[in-house]
Amino acid sequence: MNRKTSYFILLLTIISNFIAINDPANSETTMGDRCRENTRLVVREIGSFGTPVYLRTDNNANSYHSGNPTDRRGYLSIVLGNLRSDPGIYTLAYPFNSKQPKEVYRTVSNILNSPALQQKWSNSLVKSCPDLAVVGYGLANSDWIVEYAIQENETTRRRDCVDYDRDRSSPPLSWNTRGCL
Repeated sequence: MNRKTSYFILLLTIISNFIAINDPANSETTMGDRCRENTRLVVREIGSFGTPVYLRTDNNANSYHSGNPTDRRGYLSIVLGNLRSDPGIYTLAYPFNSKQPKEVYRTVSNILNSPALQQKWSNSLVKSCPDLAVVGYGLANSDWIVEYAIQENETTRRRDCVDYDRDRSSPPLSWNTRGCL
């Protein structure tokens, strides 16, 4: 098995872990395949700009937030750029090693400064993944994160950045905001 094939198998395994289908009218095979295929296409498109892409999935979209207009819980982190060390909880979904770090940073910066691309990808992912509520895009090794949260009409909206120093007694953030440093 070549390296690229093994990366795609890992990608498919990760995506499978957060697909949850509760409606018996929807076949798991159809929805699961649709989510996996669409995520693969989005990752490939992002990577084609010239950056490694790492993924992480969780079912914690509602953590520290209130007001989710749906019953979805999935959170997909898409981390762009070169991680300095062991990726740990992230899985390399699109390897790309031919650019120098400054070039990769410029590429990632352009992506993270493009709300139109992020909105397109987020809407596409939420539409095809039945439990996905939030898609986060971030620069590796930094706190630069942009999040898109599902709305009542099952499209996404970029979360507003608010000052928020969370401790145990802090109230949860509203659905369309995220705490920023």
